[in-house]
Amino acid sequence: MFRFIARRLLFAVLVIVAVQVIVFAITHALGSPARLMLPATASAEQVALLDSQLGYDRPWWEQLVELLLGSIVGDFGTSYWQNVPAGGVVFSRLPATLALVGLSMALAIAVSVPLGVLAAMRRGTTWDKTIVTISLVGVSMPAFWIGYLLIILFSVQLGWLPTSGYGTPAHYVLPVITLAALPIGRLTQIVRSSMLGEVGQQYMLVGSSLGLKPVTRIYKHALKNASIPILTMTGWEISRLISGFTVLVEVVFSWPGIGQLAVQAIEHRDVPLLVASVTVVAGLIVVLNLLLDVAYSLLDPRIRTAPTARRTSKEKEPA
Repeated sequence: MFRFIARRLLFAVLVIVAVQVIVFAITHALGSPARLMLPATASAEQVALLDSQLGYDRPWWEQLVELLLGSIVGDFGTSYWQNVPAGGVVFSRLPATLALVGLSMALAIAVSVPLGVLAAMRRGTTWDKTIVTISLVGVSMPAFWIGYLLIILFSVQLGWLPTSGYGTPAHYVLPVITLAALPIGRLTQIVRSSMLGEVGQQYMLVGSSLGLKPVTRIYKHALKNASIPILTMTGWEISRLISGFTVLVEVVFSWPGIGQLAVQAIEHRDVPLLVASVTVVAGLIVVLNLLLDVAYSLLDPRIRTAPTARRTSKEKEPA
């Protein structure tokens, strides 16, 4: 297990470095942000002076090395737009994004797993058709449209919940439901299809003959054996939300998250803030993938021993 995790950590570091290099290259290919920060009537001397103050007059490799070394300690430089440390701005927005994503995925799992199991156990019935239809509706509707409908119903018409903002439990309700709609639809379909492959297996029939309760057979045995694709889709949905798909919901509900911050950084050509946002998001996704790899190996030990087994079998082959 130690070697397995060590290899994944090495790949994680390489991925984060590669992401930083790519973002650095793209932002510098767009030119100096001084042109955007200064008025259109600014002279070439004024642009050159601001470039010098921002450090853009230095060689590109020197700027890249400074970025990579600084990111190790969380120092991404000073935000051009807000004139404060870029890392501090990103980390101040991080709790809002993590809370929104965490609660949305918790709601999605709590709803999709029972629905998917029920659809699989009642295959071809009205229950199955209704659940499949609901999941397709959740997958098909755009998040911003769902958000506006919820605002019109629960905020404008009924006056039960606030239209936007962040801080109180009431502010979480509409954004969480909006963001959870798509994962609920996809996870329900994955749970259903995964469980269909386990329902008729021999161990399910043996468990029934031994007198095991249906809940035990389904949730303790069948769902565990079907958990790999479900876990994969769950990780993919979390990565998708963290990587910026929350931005629509953040804009609709004025949610102070990283997605909206990254868009604002692009609008202001704020390179340090953009690099800090992308690096933090990449780090979160890398950590998530590492946790998924560990979870896979715990659910199925053959995953972490497969490379070793292949090498051993090759060594035993006759010359």
